[in-house]
Amino acid sequence: MRGSTRTGTLVIDGSDPDVRVVVEVADPVVVHNEAAPDDAVHLTGPSVALVEALSFRAPFPTELAEDDRWLVGGLAATEFDQVEPS
Repeated sequence: MRGSTRTGTLVIDGSDPDVRVVVEVADPVVVHNEAAPDDAVHLTGPSVALVEALSFRAPFPTELAEDDRWLVGGLAATEFDQVEPS
């Protein structure tokens, strides 16, 4: 989030397949799968549904509080490559 001074941690816990991603939003942003602080924001649900939501193609499977939405707001400016079916 270029220019932002806000910091926070987002934990993405997906199932089927099981995946855990911890995103520490600061300067710089750090992504890992280790322990997260107790005050981290958690997104949980089926992994495919989470990927769809994080790429803004579907709603989040669990509600993200209004005060926490800034953690994913930077994704709106991200361009995702589209792969043509083979």
